[in-house]
Amino acid sequence: MNFREIVSGEARGVTAAAARAGLTVLESIYAPVVALRNCWYDFVPGAARRVDIPVVSVGNVTMGGTGKTPLTAAVVQRAVSRGVKTAIISRGYHAKPGELNDEGKELTTRIPDCVYIQNPKRAQAAAELCAEESSRPQLIVLDDGFQHRRLARQLDIVLIDALNPFGYNRICPRGFLRESLSALRRAHCVVITRADRVEESELKRIEEKILSYNRRLVLARACHRPGNLRRLSGQTAPLITLAGKRVMAFCGLGNPDGFRHTVESLDCNVVEFKAYPDHHLYSSSDEKEITALAEQVQADAVVCTMKDFVKLSPAMSQTPIPVYGIEIDMAFLSGESEFWALVDSVIAPASV
Repeated sequence: MNFREIVSGEARGVTAAAARAGLTVLESIYAPVVALRNCWYDFVPGAARRVDIPVVSVGNVTMGGTGKTPLTAAVVQRAVSRGVKTAIISRGYHAKPGELNDEGKELTTRIPDCVYIQNPKRAQAAAELCAEESSRPQLIVLDDGFQHRRLARQLDIVLIDALNPFGYNRICPRGFLRESLSALRRAHCVVITRADRVEESELKRIEEKILSYNRRLVLARACHRPGNLRRLSGQTAPLITLAGKRVMAFCGLGNPDGFRHTVESLDCNVVEFKAYPDHHLYSSSDEKEITALAEQVQADAVVCTMKDFVKLSPAMSQTPIPVYGIEIDMAFLSGESEFWALVDSVIAPASV
């Protein structure tokens, strides 16, 4: 019985019911605190710190993976391709002292030309970047920044996962919502991710609920699509490398089923799938377990997400079964032109 099973109501019995009752009490304390904090930033002039360069936030309203990293990468790559010097600022959740966290490692691997800053005090980090004349960026992108109200922004992009769009309609810890859905009133754009995984009728229901909070925002639909395979040596390989192969897959994500679906779409035979906790840090014993499992099921290849891949030790490059990280990109199914027009409205002034 895990946390998701408890809050979703899937877990039954006295123990699960008692756990939900306790979480409801905690929710009744946490939710008003979040609401009061939002009121402070909504109505107190100067509560949010402003910097004199454009700021774009990519975030969500629920806990767990919604695809922030690939969309953040896409926004930054678009800015960099237009000659805009861009910096990403992240809280650095689950980072070891002096090291980048998994999202930071992935983003710096994918976009080496971008400055990446980890600092829980993101408004302070932005001010410090603006004060550095020699390295001053022209654009700041906040990774997972929707709830970080301390730094004002020109554009708020919110991602909502179609598979669990509203976090069981309860605020954490009773559900997966980070704050009330009324927070969508301050969003400029909502991208519904994994939109290829649900029926059209469900997508319309999700969209109507979003619009009930904010009819002015731009709505887009997107899905996760695998890109290249990457080896620890830095070499890349096409996805067709896995076609017809026996594959063991593993990940440490908030939504492991999404990654499993991605791997299964690659015309390979997934003979083993291992899910670790979200943001898992892989130890040598974990790596030995992965290697042993792969050998046990006679896998031809081992695959994981890039977030997991960047946390593996160099020793994994020496395993007899090749290990690949799958680069995941965001592909729009609808609303793409409106989405990029909104992003460009912030990027274009920055390039002047």
